Amino acid sequence: MAKRPPQLDATALRFLNTQDMTEVHVMQGQKADKERQAQLYQQTLKHEACRFGDGLIFYLVGHRELSPQQHVWAFVLGVLNVRDSFPEGTELFDDYADWGGRELHLDVKIPPPKTKDPKKDPEKDPDIEKTVAFPFDDEPHQAACKLAERIATYIGMKKHASNLTNEQTAYGIGRAFHNLRATYPQDLGGVHGFDAYAAAAGEYFDAYKNT
Repeated sequence: MAKRPPQLDATALRFLNTQDMTEVHVMQGQKADKERQAQLYQQTLKHEACRFGDGLIFYLVGHRELSPQQHVWAFVLGVLNVRDSFPEGTELFDDYADWGGRELHLDVKIPPPKTKDPKKDPEKDPDIEKTVAFPFDDEPHQAACKLAERIATYIGMKKHASNLTNEQTAYGIGRAFHNLRATYPQDLGGVHGFDAYAAAAGEYFDAYKNT
């Protein structure tokens, strides 16, 4: 029985310039089909990431015993912990999180900002500044810290349970962040109120991350 000729690997084929010409000259229809398959695969990855981000919001707001301010503070603190340990580094995390935010299409209609009252501008509201300087009393603070821990744990569990990539996880987190920011109650300062508590969580994280 004749022996089969040895099979050359891809490197050898390129070197010898003897690649299968059916691979080099792919029919246009086949090429279009491959491009379509790639697009569908990309859409599937995004769909999974979006579903994860939406689920993260439902998990957060499901803690109805906490205030919206505690939600923001806990969410941002939990996400900063996840970001800090992101395998590919914080820069790549930010890239994918920003991408998720840019592509966010809210299902709810966001009310237009209220006309600014010069006597009570959310951006310069002394009540907000005072609250953010010392975000919560001891008991609400402890509750928000516990929620932050749960959020970080929830992200890790859902990532593995849903078999999400690191990039999908960051994309979904960015979507959730911008969704919460855009829909933060106007009577609590809208995006300015959200940003104030988010900044307070960031300061807390920086102060205690190495303790």
